[in-house]
Amino acid sequence: MARQLLTESLVLALIGGAVGVDAGVWGTNLILAASPANLLDLQRVPIDWRVLAFACRDHFACRVAVWILAVVPFGARGHCGNIEGGKDAARLRERQRRTVRSTFVVAQIGLALVLLAGSGC
Repeated sequence: MARQLLTESLVLALIGGAVGVDAGVWGTNLILAASPANLLDLQRVPIDWRVLAFACRDHFACRVAVWILAVVPFGARGHCGNIEGGKDAARLRERQRRTVRSTFVVAQIGLALVLLAGSGC
């Protein structure tokens, strides 16, 4: 099951990355075609492939990290832990899930505040 989750995650990352790059190229060309001719004298805007490679590497690293966070709670027991461990184990896993979820929410709010501060708002 863990390998299937990793495979699905990486395939979705690849498809999402390809759609994102295509939308970026298409949107840039659309904006250039719609802009007035004397606007900044831009005839074409090239894509920096080094930045694209960096973004792809980070994107895949985040996907693998999220996969690890999704698989680790199952551990060696598989997805039937509630049946095997009883109510106490189920409560512990639920508390762990809430802790991870709360950590993600705190991290997301922190990143949003950093972005707001960096943008000058």
